Amino acid sequence: MPSSDMDTERPKSREDAILTENTDDFIIGDRVWVYGTKPGYIQYLGETRFAPGDWAGVVLDDHSGKNDGTVNGVHYFQCEPKRGVFARLHKLTRYPLLGATPPPSRLGDSPTPPPSLQRCITPTRTPSPGARALREGDRVQIAPSTAGGGPIKTGLLRYLGHTDFAAGEWAGIELDDPLGKNDGTVAGKRYFRCPPNYGLFSPAHKVSRITGSLDRHRRTHMGLRA
Repeated sequence: MPSSDMDTERPKSREDAILTENTDDFIIGDRVWVYGTKPGYIQYLGETRFAPGDWAGVVLDDHSGKNDGTVNGVHYFQCEPKRGVFARLHKLTRYPLLGATPPPSRLGDSPTPPPSLQRCITPTRTPSPGARALREGDRVQIAPSTAGGGPIKTGLLRYLGHTDFAAGEWAGIELDDPLGKNDGTVAGKRYFRCPPNYGLFSPAHKVSRITGSLDRHRRTHMGLRA
């Protein structure tokens, strides 16, 4: 059941439409139109607890939103009440579509990004709530792809940072099982070491830190593998 804090008041003709094919280029601070009609700024990108997959948290120019950046008690970003809204990334456009909110009539009326965006020097994707403060050596899990599905993969975080093969922040993980793609080396560059097919790289915002029984599984598994 969709949360009432998400944007459900949208034109029916666009309900199932994919408005943007390439969503990987969106970053925090981007100027966008939600469903092509509601202008605002992206202030959150990543996973949420109210629904699976990646979501964009947008601060709208007006007060036609649903929240203040908090949904079901989880704080994702901060803005004025009724200016925050969440939408799937493919429901955002970089330019207004037919029926969009008219632009400000005077130059002085033009909205400005929230203070937190104005302080943002290098926009990037926001990690999911469980992925904040990741450190090398953490036990982590990777959420399954919303397109391909599959089990959640767990392992040890061995690398966190930028890479030569793609932009953004990436997590290099030594998996518990041989479900990976490499041994910590990609395109001839070594980022960490692990057995073949145990290494996997994932965008950092898709990785969450875990504790508890999975740590015991890790110790048992590593003991068997050794």
